[in-house]
Amino acid sequence: MAIKKLLLALLAIGAMTACKDDTDDVLEQAQKDAATALLNGEMVVSAHTSINGADKTLLDGGAPCKFKFEPDGDGQLKLSMEDFQIGKMPFALCFKIKLSLGPILSFEKNDFSESGWVRFSGKRGVISFGGPMPEKWEDDSVEGDGSTVTGYVNTETKEIQFELYYAAMNVVVSVTRQKIDPSRVANYETEKEEYEKALEEYKKEHGMQ
Repeated sequence: MAIKKLLLALLAIGAMTACKDDTDDVLEQAQKDAATALLNGEMVVSAHTSINGADKTLLDGGAPCKFKFEPDGDGQLKLSMEDFQIGKMPFALCFKIKLSLGPILSFEKNDFSESGWVRFSGKRGVISFGGPMPEKWEDDSVEGDGSTVTGYVNTETKEIQFELYYAAMNVVVSVTRQKIDPSRVANYETEKEEYEKALEEYKKEHGMQ
């Protein structure tokens, strides 16, 4: 009887292990604190933007984009982007969303196998076009427009990667893996001017004027 009980216990443990999913992983508080400290304030990154699947950035190096991260307590963050408009985009985008921090999911671990990676994600963001920044922050109790953010930050190497999907007009902003460089914030306007000049040259060379 004792052996039978032992076998049943082992089978139960095996079943629980087999049913283990990504939600069973827990982000350590130290990792959460490190990610929150890193994702705090304005950040300029190189990004590629597409509208309805058409690339609007054109240049291989992407375009400089400025975002603002703000801690929001309980392991959450706020992410905002104001007056985003590159090249000949017909409108400027303003965007806000709440983000949650968590561990890398099992199916992502091949791409983010190094230590230090923390996942951040959000849904139901708020968008406005060519107007003032939206006043409210969306949360789980409010239905937004379907906009989402999925990203990853490495607290050891100070790398970041994320993608923003704006449901309106199928706008996607992709930030490929890159180092966070705080000095880029002060040089943002200069970077934008240089990008616009390079974009015009590209269009001339490729007959896109």
